[in-house]
Amino acid sequence: MRRLVDDAMRAAPDEDPRRPDRAYRFLSAIAGDFPGYEAALRALYADDPDAVRTAMEGWPDDIQTHALVLAGFAPHAAQSTA
Repeated sequence: MRRLVDDAMRAAPDEDPRRPDRAYRFLSAIAGDFPGYEAALRALYADDPDAVRTAMEGWPDDIQTHALVLAGFAPHAAQSTA
């Protein structure tokens, strides 16, 4: 049984089903009043990084970057989890 679990973990090490939820919690606490907030959330759960970036245009860069990292959409997100 342990071998099956280890093989499954190695097969998809970067996939974390909680990523959208982590990004959602951050965005709801920090950006709930920002323009495009609801569109960003819809795109987040639709797994559409381009639409998330478009919806967050005009937001502070650090908030955009952190949300994208939490969602797994930022280019350096894979490096930060290693």
